[in-house]
Amino acid sequence: MGSWDTDLETGDIFWSDEMYRLVGQEPAAFTPTAEQLFELIHSDDREDMQRAFDRALTGERAYRLEHRVILADGSVRHFDVQGEVQCDAAGKPVRIVGTTLDITERKVVEEDLQTTHRRLADIIDFLPDATFVIDREKRVVAWNRAVEEMTGVPKEEVLGQGDYAYALPFWGERRPILIDLVESDDRDLETFYGVARTEDGRVMGEAFLPPAENRAGKYLWGVASPLYDTEGNVIGAIESIRDISKRKLAVEAVRESERRLATLMANLPGMAYRCRNDRAWTMDFVSEGCRDLTGYLPEDLLDSHKVSYAHIIHPDDRERVWHMIKASLVKKRPFQLEYRIRTAGGKQRWVAELGRGIFSEGGEMLFLEGIITDITERKQVEESLRRSEGEFKRVSQEFRTLLDGIPDVIVLLSPDLEVVWANQAAAALRPSSTAFLSGETCYSAWHNRTTPCGICPAVETFRSGEIVERTFAKGDGRSWHLKAIPLKDSAGGVINVIEIASDITEQVRLREEAERSSRLAALGELAAGVAH
Repeated sequence: MGSWDTDLETGDIFWSDEMYRLVGQEPAAFTPTAEQLFELIHSDDREDMQRAFDRALTGERAYRLEHRVILADGSVRHFDVQGEVQCDAAGKPVRIVGTTLDITERKVVEEDLQTTHRRLADIIDFLPDATFVIDREKRVVAWNRAVEEMTGVPKEEVLGQGDYAYALPFWGERRPILIDLVESDDRDLETFYGVARTEDGRVMGEAFLPPAENRAGKYLWGVASPLYDTEGNVIGAIESIRDISKRKLAVEAVRESERRLATLMANLPGMAYRCRNDRAWTMDFVSEGCRDLTGYLPEDLLDSHKVSYAHIIHPDDRERVWHMIKASLVKKRPFQLEYRIRTAGGKQRWVAELGRGIFSEGGEMLFLEGIITDITERKQVEESLRRSEGEFKRVSQEFRTLLDGIPDVIVLLSPDLEVVWANQAAAALRPSSTAFLSGETCYSAWHNRTTPCGICPAVETFRSGEIVERTFAKGDGRSWHLKAIPLKDSAGGVINVIEIASDITEQVRLREEAERSSRLAALGELAAGVAH
């Protein structure tokens, strides 16, 4: 964290070493001025910065805001700036002091986390099977497009609803269904669905959905699975449903294979001071910010009347503070350090102190001046950042688990047709068992080509921004249905494409057999007519 001090009367600006580092400058080669600092601020943020500065000068005194800066190399950094205007005895603003914290990493983590959540939601939304998710309280937290089409119920009517609301669109009543067997042993319900269980807790079954108004009866095949957090605790369940009516009518004995599942997811108080160079850090002057920072009145600290400032410093930090300041005074350099204090109420706070020794013309040490600011919130932000990183890792792991649990081939492609990620089903189709290489394209990974395939749904989707579907047969006799789905940014531009490939070989075979049977039956009827 960088600290700064601006003299409003002379225009002189003092920066800590960290402040120079934050903006990518060397103290010996750069002298900060108000004009230069304003030029560093991103053009879209300058008005907000100016307004905050003006309000502080005209009465608010303290201000805080986040803004972007553009460094000399063109990179953009995010800063959290906190400042406070100090006035003379007549109330005239004479200086502004404050701190600047680089929060770029926090911003990047937040954006990555949002992107991961959005991709996960997009994948669930575009799964070809009707899929919904419930939490521990049996409230619906996801209801994808396919289940909207199957039931005619939009997600807006069911998201957040509990009390078996997810059963209403299917059965016309609130009642347990397949997903509820994930954590129960309802024998009657298991018999109704003909449930099969797997070792990892998934349940599979099928049922006939009777006809209802504006809906024909249909056979449904469902797969339900528990969802776990990173510590192995059940946080909900997911169910995917497929209409198998056509297959059921064609071949009564055919059962749906296991389906895809997965694991889802202040103004800085500060105190300006002047103190003596003694072990007690005896205060000759402290600003009113002392009350908010330490809980003591200014007069309590002046001349160590009630308590010395050294006594407020955490016992484990006192010696370190003493020696660090002494080392800076010997070199006649400003000092900056962080340590803990104990307030009048017994609370512990983290503070940052920026100060310097004031010397006479003869080099005699006169006193120390500086500012002490509360950085407890910054410490909490750092802790929050660590938690955010852990959350990001957790969601990423759940994201990968979800993909690998789905039997269909799912691939995320960049605009250059490079493989961003692919699930295990996709990896199993590679000609070789080697791992994906950075920058590898889909046409080189699966087709051993050096150029894109002739009619590529992904290329068409990147071009049109629309969903593109193809059905094709491969040389090995297998038939595939391929769907390319665009993922768009807030401006509507296609940034990635999801390709979902389903093996429809068995469906094609059944259809061809049915057509052959139909032709043979027609031929037999014709022959019988001729015979008569």
